[in-house]
Amino acid sequence: MPRPKLEDMTHQKLLDLKSRLESYRNSLNETVSDDRQCIQLQIDGHFKIRQLIIQKDLTKAEIEEQIPQLLSQAIDLIAEKIRKKLEELQAAQN
Repeated sequence: MPRPKLEDMTHQKLLDLKSRLESYRNSLNETVSDDRQCIQLQIDGHFKIRQLIIQKDLTKAEIEEQIPQLLSQAIDLIAEKIRKKLEELQAAQN
């Protein structure tokens, strides 16, 4: 029985890594809120907004100020979790 080629093994490892990372991203959710708990944002592992709750008494200016900060915070948190998981998966394969 012929041995698999090195390229095939490397390709299979990459496919496995991609599959595991995709599974992890599918399970990720991050919820952030402003200091006063007036705005709540939930984002998933694919950087899609799943929920946005804004209290009715906020002004337009407050919303315009907080939303970009919360989006950036949520994206940074998800990206950091994905980066750590990728490092963990790569270390496990070596």
